[in-house]
Amino acid sequence: MRTLVLLSIALLLAAPAALAEEGPSPLAGAVITGSEETVSITATDAPLRDLLAVVADVGSLDLVVHPGIGGTVTVRLEDVPPMAALRQLAELGGCVVVQEDPG
Repeated sequence: MRTLVLLSIALLLAAPAALAEEGPSPLAGAVITGSEETVSITATDAPLRDLLAVVADVGSLDLVVHPGIGGTVTVRLEDVPPMAALRQLAELGGCVVVQEDPG
C-alpha cells in the first residue's frame, strides 16, 4: 500500500522530470541510499524539493508539494524510515507533512 504525503497546500511535484534535466545534477555530491524501510542521506546545500522527491521515490511514497516550498538544506540522516526523513526535511524547510489515507 502506498502512502500519500502532502506538504503545505498541494500541487503535484514533477520531480522525475526535474531530476532528468540536462546539465549538472542539483544533487551532485549528495549520497542517498535506502529502501521502503529505511533511507540514509548525506547532502550539503542540496535543493529541498529534489531531496523530498528522491526520498519519496526511494520509500515508494506519493508526494505532493506546495510550489512555494524550496531552498537548500544540509542534512545527514542514517537509516531512518522514509516518512521520518520526509518529516525532518520538511521541518528544515519550514513546512509540515500531512499523511492521508489514499482510499
